[in-house]
Amino acid sequence: MKRYVLLIALGLAGCATENTAETEPITDEGDDTTDYGNEPDPDRGPYAMEDPEAALAAIPEEMRPAEMLDALKAHLLVPDVSSGGRAMFTDIVSIEAGQDITFCTYLDYVTDDVLYVHDTLGSQTAHGHHAILQYLTVPQEPGTRACPDDSDLDAQLGQILGGTGGEGNGAIVLPANVVSEVPAGAQLVINHHWINTGEEAIDAQAEMITVPPESDEDLIIARAMVVAATDFDIAPGAQGEASTECTFPSETQLLSMIGHQHQWGSHVRAERLGEDAEMIFDHDYTPEMISQPITTDFSLDAPFRFGAGETVRMSCNWDNTSEEALTFPREMCILFGWQIGADEDTRCINGTWL
Repeated sequence: MKRYVLLIALGLAGCATENTAETEPITDEGDDTTDYGNEPDPDRGPYAMEDPEAALAAIPEEMRPAEMLDALKAHLLVPDVSSGGRAMFTDIVSIEAGQDITFCTYLDYVTDDVLYVHDTLGSQTAHGHHAILQYLTVPQEPGTRACPDDSDLDAQLGQILGGTGGEGNGAIVLPANVVSEVPAGAQLVINHHWINTGEEAIDAQAEMITVPPESDEDLIIARAMVVAATDFDIAPGAQGEASTECTFPSETQLLSMIGHQHQWGSHVRAERLGEDAEMIFDHDYTPEMISQPITTDFSLDAPFRFGAGETVRMSCNWDNTSEEALTFPREMCILFGWQIGADEDTRCINGTWL
């Protein structure tokens, strides 16, 4: 169970484990830019530049990596450094053919003062599934290593700031004054997941940038909420479903929610049970939604509220066209949301708050 705590804590995070079984591509052969992967966030706005050399020059030298892949350089994001934005990079990692693996890059950066982050954007080279930015209050030795690493499981249970791709929050747009709060003395970490569906080993790399709030006034702190079902087993060639129910111990106010599956997912549904039963979302799921999920958004004036003692049910369906059984984390059934009024991230796995 402790390993599942870690997996979900890293975002929608069950992917934080290695699975060397080959996975099936979800795009046409030969299209390395999108093969199961995470293209650069589509709405990059002022953070993208057409000229890669100009983009690199705009990133302060102290923020650049020692080595950078040309494929990442072609999609560089440029932070608003003048307002406190930062660019952060993973080391270059090697992914074997058919390998499904997650790395943690512990950055050589510790905050001097409290840092407020409104949003994050990111970019990965081909076969990237997600990159998630989080922080730790107990800094670790800088560097990149496969995670979870049993020697530092507790260290990886850090606050989530945001991400890109299937398990990041690139599709969620929060109000301008809603931020994540990073305390002084915290270390930033990039959790990056790769699924190499090709027939040869590849080199891979990711970038994350922080987007500061427009103003430091009237800031509202947001935290992550995760509800996940992990105890499913869908036989090869079969259709199946799973669900989990979690009862909230205290009032929870949500600004945005999404459902997340992987490529064999066919339907997601989230609902409040009880006297005030209400459907939150109920829609079919396609592989494109791995990186561009359908979001259900609410306003600061009218967030979606779960009262203490109320229950949410998250349900998922799959169509397993593969030759292997579908289990967690090869497939997922996760409700992810951003909440206000909470002191920390909250996670409920298979009906139990952790």
